[in-house]
Amino acid sequence: MEQMKFCYACGAPLTTEFKGLAENYCKHCTDEGGKVKSRQEIQAGLAEWFKMWQPNIDDRIALERASHYMKAMPHWVDESQNKQAEATRKTARLTCIVERVAP
Repeated sequence: MEQMKFCYACGAPLTTEFKGLAENYCKHCTDEGGKVKSRQEIQAGLAEWFKMWQPNIDDRIALERASHYMKAMPHWVDESQNKQAEATRKTARLTCIVERVAP
């Protein structure tokens, strides 16, 4: 039996109903050409989905939850790790500069 696959950007099941043009992505996360939509577009779509089944949350909370949820999705993990690595490199460079300048 084949294991169920899920969208790398939002976690939707990649059933016939949801499968997009790009491998590993659903139709909601890809455009007509199969290119993955921007982080902001997907985050907005997830926020709307959250509000459908959590009607008491406002837009700000829904967007925050969507942002947090996206951190667990494979498509965005690399983005998060790259930001973390860049922050670490900047901190290391600043430390080296301070050490050179300090008496």
